[in-house]
Amino acid sequence: MSKEQKGIIAIGIAVLLTILFVVCASAQNYSFEHWTSRQVKESAIFGGKTRTLYDISAPWTTSNVHAQIMGTNKAAVSVYPTDHEGGKACLLTIEQVEFSVMGVPVHAIASGSIFLGETIAPSNMKEACDPMVVLNMNYAYNKRPAVLYFDYDAQIEQSNVISQANVSKRVKHYEGRDGASVTLLLQRRWEDEDGRIHATRIATASARFYKSSAGWVGDYALPLRYGDIRKQPNFQDHESLNHHGFMARNSRGKMVVIEEHDYDPDAQPTHLILLFSAGCQPAYSGHVGNCFKVDNVRLI
Repeated sequence: MSKEQKGIIAIGIAVLLTILFVVCASAQNYSFEHWTSRQVKESAIFGGKTRTLYDISAPWTTSNVHAQIMGTNKAAVSVYPTDHEGGKACLLTIEQVEFSVMGVPVHAIASGSIFLGETIAPSNMKEACDPMVVLNMNYAYNKRPAVLYFDYDAQIEQSNVISQANVSKRVKHYEGRDGASVTLLLQRRWEDEDGRIHATRIATASARFYKSSAGWVGDYALPLRYGDIRKQPNFQDHESLNHHGFMARNSRGKMVVIEEHDYDPDAQPTHLILLFSAGCQPAYSGHVGNCFKVDNVRLI
């Protein structure tokens, strides 16, 4: 091998190492290794049981919530730690919660989710009826990733029945399909003089899983689509601007709806919404029994 050939190979190796260094330096890895738990003693009116609520370390938070309603305490748990590859992962479930209120049996459908941000607790009566009010989607982020990677294990029942109950005596059923979901929105936000939060959508990524996987699926790749996704193939209605009604806390400490106005692939990002959920139905609805395990989330 000539000196010239050796020199070309050396340059190639140097370029490759540089590329690998840049990619690794720009990658964002999110861990689920650290959990804490807290005990909530529910009020006698709800049965008086002690429930364990599980929390992930920041910047993640869960839909597990402690509600204080008219001086009483109630807990809802649908997210749990689970084992994976010698560490911890997230187990998101859809559960039918049954309890008594002054001796009267009532029901609620709880769909587990995790997201980047803050769950406001304890919640009050109004907030308990509107889950979005306690989900503060206010995660600051200024990068422009290309792909969202994660490991998942989906156990989805092949059923066309959706259950719905919001602390009611009866569980309603209607026709539909439920599946685990992933939602990513990259935004540029600003706040006006009235405290309203506005946003431009920079990039979108979403997936729904309507079938069970054969165990864990590693390194699932979900590309981010920059710009106006309405003009791109495979656009879905749930990817539309303002579809989810996500909220964030403004500079005055008030929770307000994030109002998306347009698309701009070249805007500088300020915030990221990233949500994993066991279901894709509206609040207090879903197919009971479905579960979604998530681990090793990475943005590259």
